[in-house]
Amino acid sequence: MARLEASMQRWTNWQRWKLESKRGGLGFAHVDLEQPMVDGGGYDAQLPIRIDDQEASLTQQALMTLPSDLRRTVEVYYLGPGSLENRLGLLFIAKATLFLRLARADYKLSVWFSAHYDKLKARREQDERSQLRN
Repeated sequence: MARLEASMQRWTNWQRWKLESKRGGLGFAHVDLEQPMVDGGGYDAQLPIRIDDQEASLTQQALMTLPSDLRRTVEVYYLGPGSLENRLGLLFIAKATLFLRLARADYKLSVWFSAHYDKLKARREQDERSQLRN
């Protein structure tokens, strides 16, 4: 089962959002003046693309709806410490199982966002119909 590119991008945005929130950044630019200034590697480094907080928050909501094995797999894969082998050890699963679970999580995330946007569209259409009646 192949991974879904759009879901992978959402997970990556969520990962950055979670990591930045632990540091207190929440997607906003911050500078660590303790780092030496060496050709873009220290505090003079270019800022990364801003994290989409709203999408990451929705991804967090979607994550909480996943079955516990998929949720834990996503959390450990994207937020866990160390190498891939270390994360596999934390999950007690084989590499093939990891990627199968990630593909399943990608699919479920895609379905969740599709349903979410369908609900928003239906609500918007209902609001427009109500405004036309008034």
